[in-house]
Amino acid sequence: MTIDIHTHIWKEGYKSDLGYEAAAQYLAKVVNEWLGGVDGKEISAKFALENLFPKLMDPDGSKSIKRMDEAGIEISALFPVDAGLVWGDGKIGIEEYNEWMADIAKRYPGRFIFFYGIDPRRKNAIKMFEKSITNLNAKGLKLYPLSGFYLDDKVVYPFYSVCQEADLPVLTHLGPQTSIFKVKCGTPLRMKQVLIDFPKLKIIGAHLAEELWPDLLAIGKEFPNVYADISGHQLDTKEKSTHFAHVLRRFLNEMGPDRIMWGTDAPFFEPIVSAKEWLELIKSLPEVSKNTDKITEAEVEAVLDGNARKLLGIG
Repeated sequence: MTIDIHTHIWKEGYKSDLGYEAAAQYLAKVVNEWLGGVDGKEISAKFALENLFPKLMDPDGSKSIKRMDEAGIEISALFPVDAGLVWGDGKIGIEEYNEWMADIAKRYPGRFIFFYGIDPRRKNAIKMFEKSITNLNAKGLKLYPLSGFYLDDKVVYPFYSVCQEADLPVLTHLGPQTSIFKVKCGTPLRMKQVLIDFPKLKIIGAHLAEELWPDLLAIGKEFPNVYADISGHQLDTKEKSTHFAHVLRRFLNEMGPDRIMWGTDAPFFEPIVSAKEWLELIKSLPEVSKNTDKITEAEVEAVLDGNARKLLGIG
């Protein structure tokens, strides 16, 4: 089976109007660049907002379960992204959004693992997170530093302390992403002091840190409690499979084959590369790389399932 370490579920009202507009601009850009638009025509952000986003909304989690079943995904780690201090909160506040997502996880036992997502600068954020461990069965913390904080800012330290004490992983976005955010805050290098100060804290760097992957690799080589997920690299793998295989080979060699995990970043990429196709692309890497970087079937199996299963304590 397969574990998806990086998933979201969306519902109406979870973003502000500005948030929806920004996300629609990014989705339209990706669709135009990689798919040539829709039906051979470039699309606008307005088109993406009105025609693509509604299909990605999943108020009861059933679309996510259908996607998982079709792709052969057993379990998904599920969390919100708190960017409300960048573009304003939506009609649904972040506390309510987390509670709704935790309820989705509870509704489908054995299919989702819930991480609490919060901007540590919010009022009472640490109290909300601590409460979520007991009341919402939160099994980790999701951070989104691009909303305007660095990973080694002292405001985040109480969260690290809680996670280290409870042996809960922290999954953080890494990489610059888009210009609407504080792109400089996505650097992996600001993890180093955190890892020195919290030597038993497990941190998962999302997206292989995008184009900053050499920095994440350097940190991961030095600290054995650093992990990485490959979510968001669907297009790289589809269009530049040998290049992606080379980058993945570097991580497997230098960080170790037991610390790299597969994720979808669903539902954002579904209109472009479905979870099922993404899974098949990863399974094809041993064949793609057989004459170059030689990724093995056992390594693929570990990335798709075994590594996340061990980290999350899934039997």
